[in-house]
Amino acid sequence: METPVIDTKDIFVDFEPLPEFDVKVQVRMPAHCIQKITARLIEGGLEQTDKQLVQILLKVSVDEAFSRLEIPPVWGPAFASAKPPSLPLESEDFTFDFIVDQIPDLQIPKFESLTIKRPRLDISEDLINSELHSQSLELGEHQVHSGGIETDHRVTLNLEVFSRDSTVDPLHFDNLVGRMPCANMPLVLSGIKFADLDAALRGHVQGDVIDSTIVLPQVLQNESFLTNPHRVKITVLKVESSSPLSLDEVVKQYGLPSQSVLKMQIKASLEHRFEMDKMTFMTEDLFSQLVDSVSYSPSERIVKMHLFEIGQKAFQSHQKNGASQEEAQKYAEKAANAVKKSVINKLKRQVIVARIASEHQLQIGEENIQEQIRNLAALQSKRPEDYRQELIDSGQISLIQSQVLEHKVTRLVAAKATMVDFDQE
Repeated sequence: METPVIDTKDIFVDFEPLPEFDVKVQVRMPAHCIQKITARLIEGGLEQTDKQLVQILLKVSVDEAFSRLEIPPVWGPAFASAKPPSLPLESEDFTFDFIVDQIPDLQIPKFESLTIKRPRLDISEDLINSELHSQSLELGEHQVHSGGIETDHRVTLNLEVFSRDSTVDPLHFDNLVGRMPCANMPLVLSGIKFADLDAALRGHVQGDVIDSTIVLPQVLQNESFLTNPHRVKITVLKVESSSPLSLDEVVKQYGLPSQSVLKMQIKASLEHRFEMDKMTFMTEDLFSQLVDSVSYSPSERIVKMHLFEIGQKAFQSHQKNGASQEEAQKYAEKAANAVKKSVINKLKRQVIVARIASEHQLQIGEENIQEQIRNLAALQSKRPEDYRQELIDSGQISLIQSQVLEHKVTRLVAAKATMVDFDQE
């Protein structure tokens, strides 16, 4: 076992309580610790630039400071200076300070006092046959349909969803494929359930561009798209009619021994999909109650930090589209102000999750995240590794982590809360 480079107990850390559950942390790493770290890097052939060495010293110091916090933070450290500290002279200590939040002592309602609505769905023979019918259509031959869209037609769509804030760029979802359900039922596009697209599409033909409003599925929401409904522009790229395969042909396509085995697999798939929908519904029901009942306002520092990030994205987007710096700055301020209320609610929700998770020692591991990614990828007919990369590229991977932890909280609360079952249909 390799000998530690330094004894981190030698690092001086001082905590100064601040208002709004913040703490100012002053750190001093003695010069002899810096010398040991530098010597080990050189010995290992890993000599660093001054900038790289400062980053190493910061990480070692901040990690040590965090390990000494009695109450864990929800968000990361905020450094007082916009620039990182510089590398000290050889005989000098490395000193810096930062501010970090701590999970507030919230008055969470007793779990026993809460009531959670729990959807119930009977995976009936009719439901299984309906899914079997959809699969037999999907495996059949497809022909372009020139008439109006009706039940069982296969549609390929582009969606452009607009935020209520005109300065925020719309969301684009291209080449979504789905099959029209029975009237007034949700339309599933590339695995994502849209509750209100069915009525907007019926009767339209290939090539139509439709203006409508939709409730954006939670999995697609972000800070600028939290308040439903949203205006949507739907472009109908293709409408197809399908000639279904016979049940025996479907069984053969899947390489299964019999229709009964196929139906068992369909039932298991429907149950799994419904369990995901049920957990999402229960989680939203629970946290809407908690956000309303818990008295807490995020600190101004944290709110400003998140609004600044949103403003920066709007600023860069509008500059990229040709706006002047002054115009882009106005758009950025407008974008941040438009989402302030929803951001505050989101931050409050994160703090509630952190408080409950800390009290009950709830943790998530990589396997939990991978499972959620696999589930969501399957709904969208994507490979898990491709979907994971999409999340990383778009900066959305943290949303998956939040979902997994919220679901753990929901299961914890549901074990003690009053559950009210209702028929989803």
